[in-house]
Amino acid sequence: MDNVLEKYILDSENPILNYEMGLSYQNNGDHSSAVSFYIRCKERTDNTLLQYECILRCAECFRYRGKSDWVIKGLLESAINLEPRRPEAYFLISRFHCWRAEWENGYGYASVGIENLNDESLH
Repeated sequence: MDNVLEKYILDSENPILNYEMGLSYQNNGDHSSAVSFYIRCKERTDNTLLQYECILRCAECFRYRGKSDWVIKGLLESAINLEPRRPEAYFLISRFHCWRAEWENGYGYASVGIENLNDESLH
């Protein structure tokens, strides 16, 4: 983390460095700090895939911390709205519904995710 921190100090507006700081904090189990860096990254980049990744990581950090299910669901829905053809958020929201025994919703999201997984234009 020291190398990333040194770079971040010199260029704190850089979205990639904010993302890397978020990863470092998440890997060290400091999910609250990780979320703040992921949000900073999302706000500072025009790259929708990077924004998407930040939203998914925020959702996972909140899940790990045991935060409100509806906050997590809202984040995952935001990711789907941002990149509706990517499969990852569909998997996570399907898992969200299955943990709550909401089988039809879980199946529906999983089905869309699988369709997107097989979409050759994403590869």
